[in-house]
Amino acid sequence: MARTPPGLVKRGMKTGFAKGKPMGLAVVMSARGAARDGSVSVVDAGDPEATAVVSTALGAAVRAPVNDDLIVCVLAGPGARLANVSSRLVEQRRAGGDVLVAVVGDAVQRRDHVEALRAEPDLGVGVAVPLPGLDSQSLETLRDAVVKRLGPTAVSVARGSAPLRETATRGLVERGAMRAGVVAALSGSKAASPVLAALQARMAADVSNLAGDQPQGVQAAQAAGVALSAPVWRQVARSLSAAVPSWRPAIRAGIAYGVTRLVGLVATRLRRSPNHSDASEEER
Repeated sequence: MARTPPGLVKRGMKTGFAKGKPMGLAVVMSARGAARDGSVSVVDAGDPEATAVVSTALGAAVRAPVNDDLIVCVLAGPGARLANVSSRLVEQRRAGGDVLVAVVGDAVQRRDHVEALRAEPDLGVGVAVPLPGLDSQSLETLRDAVVKRLGPTAVSVARGSAPLRETATRGLVERGAMRAGVVAALSGSKAASPVLAALQARMAADVSNLAGDQPQGVQAAQAAGVALSAPVWRQVARSLSAAVPSWRPAIRAGIAYGVTRLVGLVATRLRRSPNHSDASEEER
């Protein structure tokens, strides 16, 4: 049996390492992000009932804020006034923390609350989340705003809150798929491949880490899935693009979007739930 030349083996190993390194770095960065400190505190602006609803919806306690919490409050009922909490919110902002204010009510009520925020230089309208009510759809909008506001601490915070965890999972997958579509549309399939692989690997790792620390086998399986999907989607994109050249960017974007969503779905199904014994969510 002919032996493979050592130089060829070395080049193959080097190529494999080079292609796998971005995905490995993505997994490491995800783990670091999941370990960051962060939390959410809900404060009462004068409407205990609405405050309790928001607290339950976010899985966050009504408490005096600690450290650099993201503070969330709701201006809804007639007793809720920005003046009741403005000094605490301003103090948080000046200390480098952040706040979100759910502004609830009809158009006139929301406008009045937003104007009160606009009049406070340290707050402004940028902290407002206008909501027509506190129904399930509005609360999901608020959860999504909280996840986005948490930024790099979103995974570490959301993994401790079941409501935020589900919202963060959907957001990570949707935003990851949208970014993948843009990357694929603006570059050739070959040029986009390493960027998409790293993006998908990071998204899959973040989705997994939302459910707590994951075994290395799960993370390895996800990275392998991302690596194996790359040549498949490139070949499909090339074939369809050749058939309809004028639609090439849209075809690449659509395939990258779909594949990335699929990666996110698989990561969600494979991850171990926060209360697991030894089984994945799919095995339960």
